[in-house]
Amino acid sequence: MTIRYNTLVLAALTLILIGCATDTPAVPEPEPAATATAEPSATQATQETDPETTAESSTEVTEVTEVIEETDETEKTEEAEEIEETEQVEEAEEIDEVEMEEVEMEEVEIAESADAPPIERIVSAEPFTHLAADELTIQGTIHSAPTDRSLPGVLLLHMLNSNQQAWDQLVPQLTEAGYVVLTIDMRGHGTTGGNNDWTLAESDLIGVWQAFTNLPSVDKTRTAVIGGSIGSNMALITGKNIPEISTTILLSPGLDYRGVKTEDAAVSYGDRPLLIVASSEDSYSAQSSAELDIAASNSTLQLYDGAGHGTNMLGNEPTLTPLILDWLATTLS
Repeated sequence: MTIRYNTLVLAALTLILIGCATDTPAVPEPEPAATATAEPSATQATQETDPETTAESSTEVTEVTEVIEETDETEKTEEAEEIEETEQVEEAEEIDEVEMEEVEMEEVEIAESADAPPIERIVSAEPFTHLAADELTIQGTIHSAPTDRSLPGVLLLHMLNSNQQAWDQLVPQLTEAGYVVLTIDMRGHGTTGGNNDWTLAESDLIGVWQAFTNLPSVDKTRTAVIGGSIGSNMALITGKNIPEISTTILLSPGLDYRGVKTEDAAVSYGDRPLLIVASSEDSYSAQSSAELDIAASNSTLQLYDGAGHGTNMLGNEPTLTPLILDWLATTLS
């Protein structure tokens, strides 16, 4: 508004200047008394004969006109810049709004994802039975996730006076890692019943392993046996009896539990990988484990402190389950 007002003022001044330069009225002078010829007045002569005044007035008009034109151009440029700036601000605001909407949507998706319950892997637990040589039915359970291909198989053997539920803490970890797991109640225990007979139990486990590995879901070339306490002694003997077993893990083994001896089995086991685990305060098992480690040709000994005995170590020692999973991943790959 200030620029336009100045323009009007300049235009008015220009007109006044032009008027002053060209339209000033002549002052009359007295005529001479004689009969001399009348001469034109000075003002008239000036008006008729002063080209410099006319040129100066014309120049001033031109300059004022140029100033007005420049002012108009400046106003137009400023108006264009204001319009462009306004458009840029509006565009930036629109972009900010879109970005804010996208961020809000992402936050909602993240929140919904965080609130959603974790997807649990469906694991089936199917009954397993094996008819022993004396017609005792060995009872067990096969744990696996649905699959259309064969997976490594793991056989679990419990402690004395225990049953297959002793492995409840480890089984989900194994199935989640992609193994088919068989837990059984050895003869004289759990749902299998009958009497303890470790000689017959040795024969039972050969038949159990054969039936287990004949399942389409089990890869017979990649199997492991894990045992706790006297179950670890039976696991080592089973590994000795079946060369196709890839690896064996012993939790608190003994050189002699109830007549089930292991030193010769450790020698006969060969160069297949053998993991031996015990706890230092469990003195007999710790000493037996050290001797078995010497007797075996390809063994690894892991001694804990205060971890307990057999399958009880799974709950007492948090690094044991990861150790087992890493061992299996390496030896059954």
